[in-house]
Amino acid sequence: MQPFTLLATIYAALFVTRPGPFDDVKDEFYRAKIVPDVLPSFEPLLELYVEFPGAVVRKPGVELGVKDTDTFPRFVINSVRHNDMFKKYVLFVVDPDAYYPDDPSVSQVRHYLGANYTVEGVGEDHIWSVAPQDNLRTPFTSPITNLTEPVTEWKSPAPPEDSDAHRYIVLAYRQPPLFTYDFIAPYLKSDRQGFNVSEFALNVGLDGPVGGTYFTVEA
Repeated sequence: MQPFTLLATIYAALFVTRPGPFDDVKDEFYRAKIVPDVLPSFEPLLELYVEFPGAVVRKPGVELGVKDTDTFPRFVINSVRHNDMFKKYVLFVVDPDAYYPDDPSVSQVRHYLGANYTVEGVGEDHIWSVAPQDNLRTPFTSPITNLTEPVTEWKSPAPPEDSDAHRYIVLAYRQPPLFTYDFIAPYLKSDRQGFNVSEFALNVGLDGPVGGTYFTVEA
């Protein structure tokens, strides 16, 4: 092989596009048409899990029943970025398929909105480490809990009995310093129906979501 050809091959190998750590989540959001139905785009920086007492959503698209989602869930983030563990987050759960997926006349329905979510349990059970054999960071996983009352209380999914499954989209945004109730109140209707999470986020200064997942529920 000629020296020039060898150098070109090495260069191409070094700069070839490699899959990102959250490409599977991103691809699923596009496949399920969450982009563009809910978001204009999606570039996740961490993984977001949803844990109900009897069901866990680790990968997007888990099929659940109405009874599975009766209880308010716990939210968990998983990241290889150390700084993500020290941020505050705003969480949304929205239904873009109400009343019916083929006639979403009242979408989006805001099922939950909570602010001031932070990592809990930063200690010996949750350790940020570097694997000595390959110098790779070990993912850091921890529940996140909110320090204040939710802006919108949890509303359990309840799609009509004659409806196909609804998508329930869970999104995590980094919380800016001025994200207070008084600041966001003018942009937040009391009615849960007719909500637009992307429009609301833009109005109150939230950048694109850093994490997300979804599950489906059928009556």
